[in-house]
Amino acid sequence: MSRPDKAGRLPLRYHGTFTLFVPKDYETAIDQVKELNEKYGSDRLHIDTMKIFHVGVIETRTADMFDDYLDTPGNSGESLFSEAQLHDLIIDLSKEGINLRVHSVGDKSTNKVLNAVERDHKTLGGPPPIRIAICHLEAVLETDFYRFKDLGVIASFTPAWHGNVGDHNVYAAIGDKAWSQMRAQPMIADDAVVTFSSDITTTHEWRDEAANPGHGMQIGHNRQPVEGVPMHAMPNRAASGSGSIRWSMATRSTMLTSWPVGRAGVDRSGQAGRPGHPEPEPVRGESL
Repeated sequence: MSRPDKAGRLPLRYHGTFTLFVPKDYETAIDQVKELNEKYGSDRLHIDTMKIFHVGVIETRTADMFDDYLDTPGNSGESLFSEAQLHDLIIDLSKEGINLRVHSVGDKSTNKVLNAVERDHKTLGGPPPIRIAICHLEAVLETDFYRFKDLGVIASFTPAWHGNVGDHNVYAAIGDKAWSQMRAQPMIADDAVVTFSSDITTTHEWRDEAANPGHGMQIGHNRQPVEGVPMHAMPNRAASGSGSIRWSMATRSTMLTSWPVGRAGVDRSGQAGRPGHPEPEPVRGESL
């Protein structure tokens, strides 16, 4: 990205992300983000975000859940960061103007992040002055759906994964909850800021065009994997509907998010009291 940027050929604003894999590396992580931005940063290219891997995944029984996995009694997964660590991390990132993205799959890990952000609101006397996004969100407590907007947290889903709802491996782990995975609609209906990401991490996925936004839109809408259609034939069109929906592309080391020109921070407008409006029960095959 730096080469086309320096040559004046970068046609967009690109926000790079530094990945923090384990808490023990945190002491040097912020300095590394700042050094990268000083070396490569410009008006169009910014290294201004940190992503942390807060948990594993349900398939390996390492996502942090409130309930034990059905096929491994006594194991409910665990989070790498405590609420207190997340609270302190957000405070430190806020001082440096560095945004945060959190890999969170389990309902308990997401609850911990939201609790930490809520504590930060109290510590700072208002919302943190950075963008905070929770990524993937395969399982979310019913009561937590409505906290995203109130706390100014971005809900970042991965529609290409939404065809795995009811997967036999996941069903063996969490039972009927597998039919209620990855529900973006409650946040969208609540007018929270929701983004959809490709989560492309390998050259193979680039070659078969799994990064094509149409791929994620197709799976997210139908809740089924795309079969029998060459990926290059998938439509590549912008999402329509609510102005709060933004498409983004995730890679192992970078995060590119499409924000409208002039947007600063998170739109927190809207009415309170969403929990008083019951959501319909999720059904098999429910689309985004």
